[in-house]
Amino acid sequence: MGNAYGVDYNKVVYLVLILSNGLTSLAGSLLSQLQGFCDIGIGNGVIVIRLASVIVGERIIPSHNMLMISLACLFGAIIYNTLIAISLNAAGSILRASDIYIITAVMTVFIC
Repeated sequence: MGNAYGVDYNKVVYLVLILSNGLTSLAGSLLSQLQGFCDIGIGNGVIVIRLASVIVGERIIPSHNMLMISLACLFGAIIYNTLIAISLNAAGSILRASDIYIITAVMTVFIC
């Protein structure tokens, strides 16, 4: 559609990639400055948790509507974080860490 209006598609793609990478590097540098140190794996946990939230949400509410997909991601995040909280609450008992991860995985499978 943009090509019909004379917009160069490749330039727009490059501009969006430059903008998104610039904002990502700005956020990373601000986080490192706030914490006072930098680590190579500082964002890996966040990526894994959010990806798991999206997967759980899409399994609960499958849809092609953008609003329903957003709501599914929100509900998935709530459910996934609740499962993690239940698992961490069970950490005070006699369970080992590997048992807690297994329990969380089994609970996620039964919900989905």
